[in-house]
Amino acid sequence: MKKILILAQKSIANDFLNEIDNLKDKKEYILISQDEFNLKSNFTYKKLDPTNIARIKPLLINENIEQAYILLEDEEEIRLAYDGVRSIFLHLHIILCSSLDYYANDSFCTLIQPNKMLCNHLIDLLPNVPMIARYIGLAKGEIMQVRVPDGSIYANKHISSISQEFYKIALIYRNNEYILPSANTQILQNDKLLLVGDPNFLNLVFSRIKGQVGQFPIPYADMICCIIDMNLKEDEVIKLINTSLLLHAKSNSSNLLFYVLNPTLNKALDKLNNLNTSSIKVKFFYEKTSLKNIVMDFTNNYSGIFVLNKDMFYKNMTLFYKSALPILKIGKKDFSQLKQIACISSGSLGVENLSSVILDFSLLFSLEASIFYFDQQRMPSKNLIEHINTQSSFFNAKLDLIEFKNLNPIFHFKNNLDILQCLGFDKSMLKNSTFKYFKNDFSKLHKSLEDNYQLYIPYF
Repeated sequence: MKKILILAQKSIANDFLNEIDNLKDKKEYILISQDEFNLKSNFTYKKLDPTNIARIKPLLINENIEQAYILLEDEEEIRLAYDGVRSIFLHLHIILCSSLDYYANDSFCTLIQPNKMLCNHLIDLLPNVPMIARYIGLAKGEIMQVRVPDGSIYANKHISSISQEFYKIALIYRNNEYILPSANTQILQNDKLLLVGDPNFLNLVFSRIKGQVGQFPIPYADMICCIIDMNLKEDEVIKLINTSLLLHAKSNSSNLLFYVLNPTLNKALDKLNNLNTSSIKVKFFYEKTSLKNIVMDFTNNYSGIFVLNKDMFYKNMTLFYKSALPILKIGKKDFSQLKQIACISSGSLGVENLSSVILDFSLLFSLEASIFYFDQQRMPSKNLIEHINTQSSFFNAKLDLIEFKNLNPIFHFKNNLDILQCLGFDKSMLKNSTFKYFKNDFSKLHKSLEDNYQLYIPYF
């Protein structure tokens, strides 16, 4: 029968051995120590110096040892015990506690550094740092636990309103119990979410869960990126510049970055040349450069909201969708003339992903915040009304629910270009469907509002 070897001192290993003693398994253990222990019969106890390999070797040479623990206090004794065990068993898995890197190159050795473990645990408890699984899986952050704080945009969301295309919410911990989430499960403040997925993407999700009120573009991003093709009409270029500057000035963005294609001598170029400051940078591309390379350059190095004109966005929607970042598409009016921000909801289309963004944006830019409801067959649901009231109370701001019983709200947008439309950036929007005009999902009709400002929010 395979056995586990333990070389130990009581001051280090007592709690560990007591836990093993309470396990309901039939594993056999060989304990070598100079200290006294009161353990059960599945321990073979040898009172020897764990570093005296000359006396230990005859006891172990014929044993089928599958694993060894070295739990000693003195670093020199740990090294002597390790060297001794390794001289007997060349490929045995050895686990030891040490602060030295002497064992780091041994692929069959697991090094436990107590001070580092304590540090990691304390770091994990910080509210602004994700707790990752360090001892299972790849230990690269592909398994992450995040607590939903007071004011998070995830609080009060239902699982069905979260896309989870690039990750999964595997478990929810609440009141010392676990919940296997279903589509109808609602996330509550102080829940702990167990996330599984790509580590880089989970870091984005973490920052969004931790986002607070009045922090836009955080938690979706912390920078603004405006991409300008100067082959556009000059007034369109000026509008992109002014929109980005105002967005940067009033929001909580850390930096504003302009990517400028096809630089052309005009007043807009003069304006751009005078913009370089500590928080505003301008990159000119005089040679032919693909938009894909520019987007990749930004997304590989930063996280931000894109500010674009309609042609660049509509022609490259798939590229920007894959960036998983918000998009502000400019409209006909000046950004400073906006009076209202709104989204459209129907009986089948939820607004949980958008209501917090609408309220956050409205507070920063002093806009009216509204949800346009259009469903000729059903009244607004109790859940929708409750959600609006909860969000309004939390943000301490008014979120109006406006019912459109006869007039399609799309026409209301088209007739009021000072309304910014907020909508979820869904993958289905990338497809052109002949039947989109007959469906009760207004996000599919987003291109019909090309003259309005539109804020596209990625689903997470």
